[in-house]
Amino acid sequence: MNFLEAAKAVRKFLPTTGQRRAGLVSKSVCDEAQFVHSSVHEIIVPLVGSMAITTVVILALLRTLRAIVARSAAMLFPLMGTFFFMPY
Repeated sequence: MNFLEAAKAVRKFLPTTGQRRAGLVSKSVCDEAQFVHSSVHEIIVPLVGSMAITTVVILALLRTLRAIVARSAAMLFPLMGTFFFMPY
């Protein structure tokens, strides 16, 4: 179980407003899961953009579909392996 799954389980476990006793108030002071999720998003978006730009540059320089497919696969497979073995 990673950090984001644990935070989701804790939020699910906390009682909703109707289930609490009268006068009992609970609130999340600091939710780091939102920070972690947004940080991962801020890494993935530029990564995908840089791969697209790299593919366009390969297209402009080599001008063959075979070269584009080979280089794009060479960029994509290591990244897929990294994200497969390191779930976020």
